[in-house]
Amino acid sequence: MPFISIIIPIYKVEHFLKECLDSIIVSPSDCWEAILVDDGSPDNCPTICNDYAARDHRFRVIHQKNSGVAAARNAGLDMAKGEWVWFVDSDDMVDMHFVADIVTWLKSHKEADFVMFDLNTFKDGKEKPSSPHDTPSLPPISELGRNDFFLRYITYNHQQVWYRKSSQFRFTYGIRVSEDLELMYKYCMLCQHPVKFDALLYYYRIRGNSATQNASYQKVTVEDLPLVFNNLLIWIQKYQIKPEAWLDFRLMKMIQNLLYHASQIQGLDIDVFQNQIRRIITDYRKTGFPFANVKKYKLAERNVKVYFLLNKLYLKIIHPN
Repeated sequence: MPFISIIIPIYKVEHFLKECLDSIIVSPSDCWEAILVDDGSPDNCPTICNDYAARDHRFRVIHQKNSGVAAARNAGLDMAKGEWVWFVDSDDMVDMHFVADIVTWLKSHKEADFVMFDLNTFKDGKEKPSSPHDTPSLPPISELGRNDFFLRYITYNHQQVWYRKSSQFRFTYGIRVSEDLELMYKYCMLCQHPVKFDALLYYYRIRGNSATQNASYQKVTVEDLPLVFNNLLIWIQKYQIKPEAWLDFRLMKMIQNLLYHASQIQGLDIDVFQNQIRRIITDYRKTGFPFANVKKYKLAERNVKVYFLLNKLYLKIIHPN
């Protein structure tokens, strides 16, 4: 029985897919399985997935019509047999050298319920940086409580995390931006014993045509982040989550991100957006989150046009060029 399920949504990444899968298959351990979710990819990816599954029993394949990354990851979760899950993007690469060591540690530390490790980036067209194969060590942080841990160790990349598999955690359909952060924050609100390993396991490829580089990204962000805020608020109320400092910080960064992208959109419907911002800040203030009382966000709550203007002037001052 595999201990960790590596879930890989796949769509139109034929050029990178073999590199990703080759970085996994080199591991001789049977502690993992790789679930390849072909999300209706129109290129040669379905054939590549089938070839790897035929070569190695640790690879399993799901073929489905294109339904989006959330549906693909949820399909992988439904098939996963491991106690833990790791979401890997099919254009990135991993280092499996430390996986078996971490699995061994987790088997003797059943209380751990969130694992973070190191991530490095490399640009498309350039060689992946080399990885030092030292013995991974767990820094003396296992006794940190959830709040102190997540204040000290911040990541916005869910590829940098292993989660304990749970039926209550699923990606939200229809959200195209930050659906991974929504799941991560929901999970972090309930986990009790997070740990971090000083080991480099993930290599994130920076692509020129990635979603975050797309011209429509700002518009999608402004459409989807209010939905994420609403979903998180429902979760907070359902589980009676206290406004811990780490969560308040993450929510503040999200509102800052939402306001920034909105300020960059030509033809933004100000009235609609103003109502969204007012509702988000008011609702989170009622729930006790301090970020909602920060002066600049109270300004955005009252008059988002003035906020955009003052923020633009501020950015010119700190970034004159």
